[in-house]
Amino acid sequence: MPGARAGMHEKDCGLHCTDNKDQFAYIYDSYAGPWCFCKDPVAGVENVSQYCTAPTDIPEQINLQYASSSAVVVGFVTYETADSSTAPPQARLQAAATLAATHHDPPPPQIVTGVTHMYAPPGRNSTDLSSNATDFALPYMMHYITLPVTPGLKYTYSVRSGSGKGLWSDEYSFRAPGGNAAETRVATYGDMGHSHYNCMQNVKDDAANGLIDVVVHMGDHCYNLGMANDRRGDAYMNAFQPALTTLPWFPIIGNHEWVYRNLKPGESRGHGDGDSGRHYEAIAWGEAYGVSGDSIPFPGTGALPPSPPQALASTATTALGHHLATGTLYGMGSHGLIPSNTSRYISTDIGLIHMVGLDLNNLDPVQLAWFEADLARVNQNRSKTPWIMVMSHFPVFHTQTAAHANMSAAHYRGDERMGEYAVDGSEMTFEPCPEPSIRKGKPCQTVGEFQLQIGESLQPLFRKYGVDLYNAGHVHSYENTWPLCDFRTGAICRDEQNNPLKTFDEPRGTVHITEGNGGVPGVAATYGVKDCCRHGKWVDGTCKGGGRFWEGCRLVGSGGAYGRITATSTTLTYDRIANNGGNITDSWTITQHNHGKFPDQPPVPPAPPAPPSPPHPQPPTVVKGCYSQLEKAGRGVPATTIECQTQGSIISAIPFASWGTPTGACSSDGNSNSFQVGNCNSNETLAVFTKLCVGKASCSFPGDISSMLGGDPCQGVLKTLDLAVACKPKV
Repeated sequence: MPGARAGMHEKDCGLHCTDNKDQFAYIYDSYAGPWCFCKDPVAGVENVSQYCTAPTDIPEQINLQYASSSAVVVGFVTYETADSSTAPPQARLQAAATLAATHHDPPPPQIVTGVTHMYAPPGRNSTDLSSNATDFALPYMMHYITLPVTPGLKYTYSVRSGSGKGLWSDEYSFRAPGGNAAETRVATYGDMGHSHYNCMQNVKDDAANGLIDVVVHMGDHCYNLGMANDRRGDAYMNAFQPALTTLPWFPIIGNHEWVYRNLKPGESRGHGDGDSGRHYEAIAWGEAYGVSGDSIPFPGTGALPPSPPQALASTATTALGHHLATGTLYGMGSHGLIPSNTSRYISTDIGLIHMVGLDLNNLDPVQLAWFEADLARVNQNRSKTPWIMVMSHFPVFHTQTAAHANMSAAHYRGDERMGEYAVDGSEMTFEPCPEPSIRKGKPCQTVGEFQLQIGESLQPLFRKYGVDLYNAGHVHSYENTWPLCDFRTGAICRDEQNNPLKTFDEPRGTVHITEGNGGVPGVAATYGVKDCCRHGKWVDGTCKGGGRFWEGCRLVGSGGAYGRITATSTTLTYDRIANNGGNITDSWTITQHNHGKFPDQPPVPPAPPAPPSPPHPQPPTVVKGCYSQLEKAGRGVPATTIECQTQGSIISAIPFASWGTPTGACSSDGNSNSFQVGNCNSNETLAVFTKLCVGKASCSFPGDISSMLGGDPCQGVLKTLDLAVACKPKV
């Protein structure tokens, strides 16, 4: 049978049946596919669990996707030969009696039919059903049926394919969302793979206890979903099936479903998330990232699809990507207030919350035009859906991206190798842009440029239409902001007297949430929250010890967790729930009586005029072991070139560098010094100046040090640039 839960270990390991007869007591390992227990005992290896060879014609990977208040899409997979399904798939849907007080019997079950798509990614097009088949490789038959529902009503259902040999699945039950007009309850998280401490069981229990009606997964499903001939993706969906058969979900696609990392020499495809040499590039029928469906080959065939109106096609190269994308298209992509007709970007009303899923992998003009039209439509009646929550995989503001604004966006948005996943956001790695000679003249977008691009596109729309919440993943930890009025700097909103508003009462801007660790591979059992003084500690109200602080950041958290949102017409409460144990680690409530456009911010006081430029360029500053310069009234330092005192020497090291409020002094040789970082410090200073200067006879830098380092480490504080510079004779 397919594994019922996610894997305990990120390694290949079997579980012996003699350890415990109750197979459901285990968290199954699904490293390369679902496990079976006691399957086909062989002499010498009796009673050993092993990878499943999936049976034919039996539904698996069953999941409900939310479409609208009146429709839920059930998707499932069967393995069959290409000519076995001659009829549409079926669902047997049974509604409970609408009112128990009427003493009426429940209405009879209805048979609802849907559509089937065959999907044969590379390596999954075999028709070998013999006992000699060693690697199950039949193509996928992916089935989608739209179930008509009434909000709040409970339903039971089972499904089967249209094959003459197709068997009915077990019977499942769910309650259609939206039955409570006074309260809406959803769960949200991003980034969940095969790990012991994920939230699959949590959301299943929450649904059974009536705490949530829908769950939102904000991208990065499974991790290495194309691994082992797509069997790891199969295991993920089978592990999630017990939860997703009982409540609808809202899947959003992340970078792990979008970009395929280039393999290094000697690496196999098992090191990456994709199959056939690349990650799947599209999450929708008829839409690749900026490419129309009639111009891309159908996966596994190399052939172009038919002309419209049958031009719907997918460029997904993994089965899970294809399965999620197609279900989303039949769901919210076709049923939104303004149907997007794609699963790249989608929206729907869930009770009192209008929920939008964006694709920030490619925020193109067509998507932006649809987004504004969608927001304008929902703002015609905010009394019906007072809250707007926009979601994507990538944060629009995050202190990690702000702190590493000068690093490579391609690395930040890319795909980690197996074993390199950051189990917590504090362990996230950033890499500088490659040297121009390595990238052969191609431009290198920085993290700051990427964040600025999406922020400048979205912030005016968020303000114009009063977007209450922005929710994302990608960074594998928790971060929550006060209402922000500047997505670039993380500055909070202000009142008419320019006083900062650190409050959730009647906010004037969007509250940002990053909940990016639904259970990434290897996540620990521990969890916690702390304030936003990163890499330092608070002393007398100041972030000291090399820490950085952004005024908009409210709290950060670690460990596997998810958010549980409860909304009424005027309040929205966010509870952060630890996967391990279900404890609430943070809770806050927004109160808003005036939903809609946010008020304009007071004008920022004008900056003092810049001093006149000197009539002639300044000569290079000759370094004698140190460089120290205090900025002038917040306008940076003079543009400077530094070089060693002794002719023919090169800069061999930068033992110390700080842009902020450093203390101490250094020696004439630059090596022995008493420098220390102060209350304010840019953590990028040492790395940037080391890269800029070491190995050179001289190096130059502009006066705007904050921009050079990716941001102001402490706004409103006069800063000093201190450098200790060591030199040696050029060999």
